[in-house]
Amino acid sequence: MKQTNLSIHNRKIKTYFVNTLVVGSGAAGYAAAVRLWEGGNENIALLTENRLCGTSRNAGSDKQTYYKQGIGAMGTDSPLRMAKDLFAGGAMDGDTAYCEAVNSLPCFFRLAQMGVAFPTNRYGEFVGYRTDHDTAGRATSAGPLTSKMMTEAWEKEFEKYAIPMLDNLLAAEILKDENGAVCGVFAIRTDADPTEENRVLIGCANLILATGGHAAVYADTVYPDGHTGSLGLAVQAGAGMQNLTEWQYGLASVAPKWNVSGTYMQSLPALISIDENGNRTDILQKYIPDIGTGLSLLFRKGYEWPFDSAKAENGSSQIDLLVHKEKSLGNRIYLDYTVNPYGEKFDLSLLDTEAKSYLENANALLATPLQRLLQMNTPAYELYFNKGVDLAEQPLEIALCAQHCNGGVAVDAWWQSSVEGLFVCGEAAGTHGVRRPGGSALNAGQVGALRASQFINAKCEDKVTNEQTLLASAAHLFAESQQKTDKKNSLQTLASRVFMSEHAGAIRNADQCRQMQESLAEQLLQYEKTAPVQDAEFYRCRHALFTQCAQLNALYTLAAHGIVRGGAVWTDVDPTEDNTLLQSVVETQYKDGDFVSSLRAPRPLPDGGGFFEEVWRSFRENGNVE
Repeated sequence: MKQTNLSIHNRKIKTYFVNTLVVGSGAAGYAAAVRLWEGGNENIALLTENRLCGTSRNAGSDKQTYYKQGIGAMGTDSPLRMAKDLFAGGAMDGDTAYCEAVNSLPCFFRLAQMGVAFPTNRYGEFVGYRTDHDTAGRATSAGPLTSKMMTEAWEKEFEKYAIPMLDNLLAAEILKDENGAVCGVFAIRTDADPTEENRVLIGCANLILATGGHAAVYADTVYPDGHTGSLGLAVQAGAGMQNLTEWQYGLASVAPKWNVSGTYMQSLPALISIDENGNRTDILQKYIPDIGTGLSLLFRKGYEWPFDSAKAENGSSQIDLLVHKEKSLGNRIYLDYTVNPYGEKFDLSLLDTEAKSYLENANALLATPLQRLLQMNTPAYELYFNKGVDLAEQPLEIALCAQHCNGGVAVDAWWQSSVEGLFVCGEAAGTHGVRRPGGSALNAGQVGALRASQFINAKCEDKVTNEQTLLASAAHLFAESQQKTDKKNSLQTLASRVFMSEHAGAIRNADQCRQMQESLAEQLLQYEKTAPVQDAEFYRCRHALFTQCAQLNALYTLAAHGIVRGGAVWTDVDPTEDNTLLQSVVETQYKDGDFVSSLRAPRPLPDGGGFFEEVWRSFRENGNVE
C-alpha cells in the first residue's frame, strides 16, 4: 500500500493508494479481503470506522442460523433446488440466487475448517433444522453468536496475512473519475485531535462495500449501538438500488438489542403490556381468548419470526401487530419468563399438534417458560444473563424492530454494481427477495465476498488510480469555506427515524411516505449546500438521509402499483392481484439530484450445469470469470 501526502488547496492530506479497498470489518468484509490476498492481489487494504463494531460481531439471536444446501444423510437437496426455493421468495434475481446456492457449501466448509463450531453428530455429519421460509431443513447454527464466530475466524486469517487495515476512518464519499468509474474514497478520521487535519483520501480502482445494513433508517431497530451503516454512500454515488422496500421486521429486546426469535418464543413466555400507571395486562388473554390458538401462534412466532403480511390476519404475525398496537397506546411491552401466558388457564395440552410435538421431542413439556427455555437452549438464557439481564428474575422489554434489509445495492452475478469498480457484499447488497429463509443473509455475505474477489483478481487486479485523477475528483471536498454541523442535523435525522418506524416499517402509510420523502429531499438539499465539512456526524446523517429518501421513493412506487407483500402491511393501499407486479423488483436510483424508482421483472434462474469438457476448457482459459 502506497502512502503519501497530496496538496489540495494548500493542505497536506494523508493519502493512500491501493488496487482494491474493502470497506467494513464484518464477516463479509474480512472474507473479501482474505480471498483477494489469497488470490494473489496483495495491493489491498481494509477500511473500517471501528473494527470492533458492526452487526456481524455484535448481533445474533437464540441460535443464529446459517443457511446452506442440505447435506444431511436423509436429504435429497441440490443447488438447483435450493436456488429455486430462494427464487420463489419473490422479487429475487435468478442468477444471484443460483450463485448463493451453488457456493453455499464451499463457503460453509471454509468456515468450518477455520474453526466455526457448527455441530456434527458422532459420525461427523452436519445435521440441519427448519428455519423460517424453509422447507428443506437447510439451517445450521454455531449458537447465538454464529456471525461473531465467523467474523473472528476471518479476522485471524486477515491478521495472519498482515493485510493493511485503516481503522477509525468513516468512509464519507465515493469518488469517481470523469467516466463515472470508482477512483477512490474520501474518509474522515474519527479518532483525530480536533486541531489536526482529519480528512483522508484513498485512491483505489476497485471498491468492495461491506458495511452492513443501514441501521440509521429506523428508530426501533435491533442493530447494535455504534452500527449506522453506509448504504447512503452508494446511493449518493448513483449506484442502482433494488428492493429497498423489503425489510425484515421482528420482535427484539430493547436493552440489550437482540432478536427474540426461535426458542425465546417457543418456550411460551407471557406477553405483557404495562401502562404508565404500572397496570399489567396479559396481551394474549386480552386479544386472543382461545387459549390453544394464542399459545400455538406464540410458539410458531419462534421459527416464523420475521413479520409476514401473509400471516398478519390469521397467522403468527398477529403477535407482532399486537405488540405494535399496545406500544402505540403508550405502553411498554415485555416477555416474562417467570409466569405462563393466560395465568392459571395455561394448559400445554391445548397446543396444536406441531407445537406440542416439538416441545415433547425436546423434553420441554415443563411447568414454566424459564424451565422450557433452559431445557431447549441454555445458551439463549446465558446470553442475556451475561448482558446483565436475568430472565429468571426480570421481564424483558421488547418492540417490533427493523432487523435486516433484504434490498440494497443492485448487483450482478459477480456482486458488481452499476457503478464501474464498485462491488457490494453482505447486507448492503440487495440480493434477497421478499421472503428469504432465515440465515440466508450469512451465506449471501460469504458468497458475495467470494464472487467479488474472484472477479477482481481475474479482471481488475492491474488497475490503478493516478494522483491527478484522485485530486480532480476530490477537489470539491477541500474548498476554503469549512463549516461545522449544527446539532439540529442529528435531531432532524432522529425525527425522520421515528417517522420511519411508525409509518414506513411493518405498518405503512403511502400518503405519509410521499409527504415525508418530499420533506427529506428538501432537507437533503440543505445538507448538500452546507458541504464541504470536516464532521463525521454530518456524513452519517447525510448517508441516512440519502437512504431514507431512496427508500421512501421506492415505497411510494410500490404503493402506487398496489403491491402489498412480504414484511409489511399498508393502511391505505388497495392490493393488486397481478402476480407479475407482486414479483417485480423495485429499482431506485439517485440521478441529477432526484430519486427515481421503477419496476422490472426478476432475472430468471440460469440453466447451470454444462457439458464437462466444455466447462473444463473454458475454466482453463479464463477460470469461467466473464
